[in-house]
Amino acid sequence: MGSEKAVDSLIEALTDESTYVRGSTAEALGKIGSEKAVDSLIEALTDESSYVRGSTAEALGKIGSEKAVEESISTG
Repeated sequence: MGSEKAVDSLIEALTDESTYVRGSTAEALGKIGSEKAVDSLIEALTDESSYVRGSTAEALGKIGSEKAVEESISTG
């Protein structure tokens, strides 16, 4: 239950104004591995920051969602 609340808070943080917060958030979501974060992470693949995009791609790779793989290929 607590981890689901954490995931919700982290998903919100993916839109923070700070590049560092967005990138670190993507890394944290990758470590947690929640499928719930996949759609938000896919959106973050288009972030203006290469740090955020890289962190997001790594997070999606760790989660291993088929949807994430398909989206990564289509945006790459």
